[in-house]
Amino acid sequence: MYTPVTPASIYIDLEGMNLGREGRISIIRIFLYPHNHVYLLDIRTLGATAFNHATNTGTTLRSILESFMISKVFFDVQNDSATMFHQYHVELAGVHDLQVMEVGTRAHPGKYLAGSGKASWSATKEIGKTLFSPQHGGSFEVFELRPLPEAIVQYCVQNVLLLPELWHIYNQALTLASREKVEAEVKNRIRHSQSPRFIGKGIHMVLAPQL
Repeated sequence: MYTPVTPASIYIDLEGMNLGREGRISIIRIFLYPHNHVYLLDIRTLGATAFNHATNTGTTLRSILESFMISKVFFDVQNDSATMFHQYHVELAGVHDLQVMEVGTRAHPGKYLAGSGKASWSATKEIGKTLFSPQHGGSFEVFELRPLPEAIVQYCVQNVLLLPELWHIYNQALTLASREKVEAEVKNRIRHSQSPRFIGKGIHMVLAPQL
């Protein structure tokens, strides 16, 4: 079992069109917790360059995402992983999935995973919901606009800022045994997301794993 750097310092979320095996990434937002800074990466414009451009030390976004030793936190990693793998051949590793961690803290497993609204940041989604939510007359194509509307910029920033609080809550609540089960389940989810048979929509996506 690997020993990633803790506490987790990198929090990641994707926005795009039909994220999944055949989806397209518009923006990757990355919150570097130690620096208290959010970066919005324009994948629509940069494409594969965003993953492969190297610093003076040879570090790339790809090398960070694929490192077992650098902890990255996602909420529901499956479709994000599927998009990055099938579109850019990025093989995620060292991932903490808040949605699976939450299941690991339950006294009783329950049937369903917690959605983002149940995970305490539903108010943040109100910032841009009318612009990107089809149920509210919006469209996810708003993430393709350049420059981004200010409301979407604020949504992207505020949404990812709330992830560290959830990580700390769930991480403290996990036992050694439940932590190992969560880690194994996250690895399985990433591996499954890279399969050509992966389907990122449907009732199966909201069923809680039996940890």
